[in-house]
Amino acid sequence: MMHYIAKKLEVKAGSATPPAIKLAEELEMVEAATRCIWKDETGELATIKSSLKQVQTQVKLDKIEEFTTSMGKFHTEASKKADELSEVHQKTGEQLEELKKWFGEDPKVEPEDLFAMLHNFVITFEKAHKYNKTEEEKKKKQEKMDAAKAAKKAAGAGKGENQRKNLVDNVGKAPGANRRGEK
Repeated sequence: MMHYIAKKLEVKAGSATPPAIKLAEELEMVEAATRCIWKDETGELATIKSSLKQVQTQVKLDKIEEFTTSMGKFHTEASKKADELSEVHQKTGEQLEELKKWFGEDPKVEPEDLFAMLHNFVITFEKAHKYNKTEEEKKKKQEKMDAAKAAKKAAGAGKGENQRKNLVDNVGKAPGANRRGEK
């Protein structure tokens, strides 16, 4: 089925870049996305936020001014980055849910599983494209061989007939031929 789809899309694309190649180029990051475990990312973000709360508490409780100054600056900058990261994480989560809906997947499907399915599709589509190209080249090669055989046979048929006639005609006329019964 995939071979058929790839073939039809290639015909439709004409001389443009084959769709299998385009798809692989457009979805090149899908393989990396299969290795990103969403639950782990969520857990790491929660750990960062928790650690920042501990730093904030320590800064408030500590009496050493150098510590509170340097860690206060660190906490402020790190909190901003953590908030930005949290916002990106939330938006990504929403987009992943939309993507699952768009593909008709169960909302419980983990993002890495969805990306693994997409990655497998891209690989299979590329393989179908390569298979179609190989089969097309084999077909052209076979057609050339068949045409060469037919041309050789056509050229050789007349030549072979003449040679056979000459051999048969010349058997009896050969000088010094010793036929049975002749002395």
